[in-house]
Amino acid sequence: MADTVTTNGSGSGDSDVDAFFRSRGMQTYGEVQKRQEELVPKYEEATRPAVESLEKARAERDKLIAAPIKPPAAPTLQSMPPAPRQQYEDPMKAFGSPAVILATLGSLFTRHPLKVAFDSAAAAMDGFHKGDKEKAELEQKNWQEATEAAINQNKTELEKYQQAWKETEHNVSERFAKMQAIAAGVKDEVMLSGLKTGNLDLIWKTLEQRQTAMDKLVQFQQTEKDRQERLQLQRERLELTKQNQEQGHLSEDALRMRADQYVTAGDEGVRRGLGGGISGRVNLARLDEMIAQRQKELGVDAKEQAKRIAGFIGEKQYQRTAGGYAARVEVASNEVAQMAPLALESSEKLDRIGGGFVAVNEAQQAWQRGTSNLALTEFATNNFALKNAYTRAMNPTGVPRVQERVEAHAEGLFRTATSKEAYRKMVETMMSEVLASKRAVAATRSETEVESKIIDILAGKEGSAASDDPKAMSDDELKKRLGIK
Repeated sequence: MADTVTTNGSGSGDSDVDAFFRSRGMQTYGEVQKRQEELVPKYEEATRPAVESLEKARAERDKLIAAPIKPPAAPTLQSMPPAPRQQYEDPMKAFGSPAVILATLGSLFTRHPLKVAFDSAAAAMDGFHKGDKEKAELEQKNWQEATEAAINQNKTELEKYQQAWKETEHNVSERFAKMQAIAAGVKDEVMLSGLKTGNLDLIWKTLEQRQTAMDKLVQFQQTEKDRQERLQLQRERLELTKQNQEQGHLSEDALRMRADQYVTAGDEGVRRGLGGGISGRVNLARLDEMIAQRQKELGVDAKEQAKRIAGFIGEKQYQRTAGGYAARVEVASNEVAQMAPLALESSEKLDRIGGGFVAVNEAQQAWQRGTSNLALTEFATNNFALKNAYTRAMNPTGVPRVQERVEAHAEGLFRTATSKEAYRKMVETMMSEVLASKRAVAATRSETEVESKIIDILAGKEGSAASDDPKAMSDDELKKRLGIK
């Protein structure tokens, strides 16, 4: 019995304190201590299996650590076994074995969809043998859905069992209680019977067998899905061949046009854009047949066809390069056409306000010094812009050495403009050169035009083109030709 507790030095002891705790519905110190002494043996009894198991495992570990490590034996090389023969496996056989195991060991909630799956599988086979396509496909779908439902149900139950097992590693009684509650909820008679025996090894082995059976069913589901997809693809191919569908197939005229473009021009691009899937492959095969037919009709052999293909590729690359070059010349020529009238107008304006004509170089020097003459500044800036546009038009690719020569040439032209008339003539000369460069680029893309021009010059007919010479044109004709208003 606990020692008495003296309060207030009066000699009164446990009776007053115990009465105080009991009046409030609480246990006294002596009662609490007595209860603890009663629970200690029970706690030791409950934890004894875990302690003994832990001590046994520790002893085994110490034994393994103390034992010497033996080196492994040298491996014995053996010949490779022959590759397994791929044999057809009956779907019902692949499904039936794991399904029967799962139905035997599983709960009622797992067993019910498996029963539906068995019935649907038998009905699907019956419909297939009787030639009833709709029934076979419907029961096949029901079979797959019921199997999926059984797999999901079993997976959910196993996760609950494993979670309960993990959470109660140190309390066997609680483990049995939780697993019994789960089993009762899903009507798992096999698990309930195993829990009654108290054999944890048997219970765990049952869970492993259910997991193995479920894994085989999952594998069967995937294999069956792949098989059905292959069968469906084969059916689609047979259906396309049987019905000879025209949807997505090119017409004979379209194929003939593509074949002529390939044979005569050498354009291999006609073999692209024929569609995808089976239709695309059919179109390509028909096009190859049409190309062979047209080559035979036109007398084009393989060597000649290769030359035409190479020529088309070269011409395509040539036109792409010439087109890019022409675009740069076109932009620069348009800049000259826009800046030339502005430069001429600023020259006329400078002469009108008095002071006479100022050379271009002098105007640019005055502009760089910061002159206050607005007309002179306008004249200088317009000529600066005209010079840059002219340089780009004559050297559209920006080659450095060519750029230097063109700029020097432009500077020389500007130095010749010592009067208003000379300045106009200088601007006209620039525009004539730009126009000639533009015509040369345009003629380059047309081989026949270049050839006829060279032939006329060699034949002494170059005078016939005098009407196109910019130097022979009047100011109005030149402006009209350049599109200057």
